[in-house]
Amino acid sequence: MRYLAGHELRSENLGHLNRLLRATNWHRRTSLLIALVGLGTTLAANAQSHLEVVIRETTRPPDEGRILIDVTFINTGDTPAFIPRPSTPFGRTDEGLNGNHFAITDAEGNELPYRGAGAGYWGQPRLSHFVVVPPGESVHKEVDLNTGYEFTRAGEYTVRFGAALNVGRLDPQFAPREELELFTPSNQASVGSNEIVVRVRAPSSLRGGDR
Repeated sequence: MRYLAGHELRSENLGHLNRLLRATNWHRRTSLLIALVGLGTTLAANAQSHLEVVIRETTRPPDEGRILIDVTFINTGDTPAFIPRPSTPFGRTDEGLNGNHFAITDAEGNELPYRGAGAGYWGQPRLSHFVVVPPGESVHKEVDLNTGYEFTRAGEYTVRFGAALNVGRLDPQFAPREELELFTPSNQASVGSNEIVVRVRAPSSLRGGDR
């Protein structure tokens, strides 16, 4: 198999192309090759990453007041995706939250306010401020909702996740050239997850956590 600007050309297509080129005169061959190069350039220009998010409740010990949610980012695009750590749960190394990433409502439709920590100051964006997800791969992070939201009543709660993606771009004045060459800004403004329902067995207070 061969590739044209990152796209696969199968052997039967190459054979047909060779026969077509041999059967045409020089001017038509030149025009055809120019058209193929233009097509490859267009396909490469249209290539981009695309992130989807799936959340699920993970198993938690019944005697602990934690509500653990697994957040999985999937790159369904054809170029690497860069997830900004400051605006997603990847901004922390523990189960804590660093921003109001979840929309949580109780059985009456009341939304729980966020009472957790913020993202903090990260300084000028660098490549280390992003989680890189290759095409077709995924990354995940487990978080404890009790580090950002207070569940004052037992019962069922509806949970959704959302985050901004096009925040933070590498500045040539601060980031080295090798990082700038590897980084691709996201054209995707934000991402939202599926909706799940979690059942809280007993009221729970806000839990702390260090960044």
